[in-house]
Amino acid sequence: MGIHDTYCQLWAVPKDEETMASRRGISVILPIHDHDVYISENLSSTMNQIVDEPFEVVIVLDRPSQETKQFVEEILSEKIRVFNAPTPGIANAHNFGIKNARYDLVAVMHSDDIMLQGRLQVQKDALRANTNLVCIGGQVDLIDRNGTKLGQTLYPTSPREIRRLMQGMSCISHPSSMYR
Repeated sequence: MGIHDTYCQLWAVPKDEETMASRRGISVILPIHDHDVYISENLSSTMNQIVDEPFEVVIVLDRPSQETKQFVEEILSEKIRVFNAPTPGIANAHNFGIKNARYDLVAVMHSDDIMLQGRLQVQKDALRANTNLVCIGGQVDLIDRNGTKLGQTLYPTSPREIRRLMQGMSCISHPSSMYR
């Protein structure tokens, strides 16, 4: 388990202001290619979040194996919606998930990652308290298949450092991000 170091661009799809205001909540976008062994733990860590607003998980299947499809079909619930990506690739799957999000805040997960308890509430609180914030992220613990910590990312944290570095690198770990 761990974090992919592949950079992909996420493009938010503009939404109607009136629709967004009436749909306060969090949509967790979860593209799945093939990480069969991690999906159960991933979804458990996501679905066990305690948040004081509605939230959903938008799973976008990106060329999954038959085993992955079968597992996802078995765990459908009110809070989990599943789509097939119309075009292959993680960026396309993310974008498709964003387009189909029901709520005004979008959190990103990757299928081989685990969400720490409290993440959605902390990030939601920060975005709701400061309307100037567009995106929020965090450092990421890198773990192996057994959950043993291997290290931690060191993403920039100051606005000055982020502005300086953002031209040449991604300054936010996508699977730790939430944005409007």
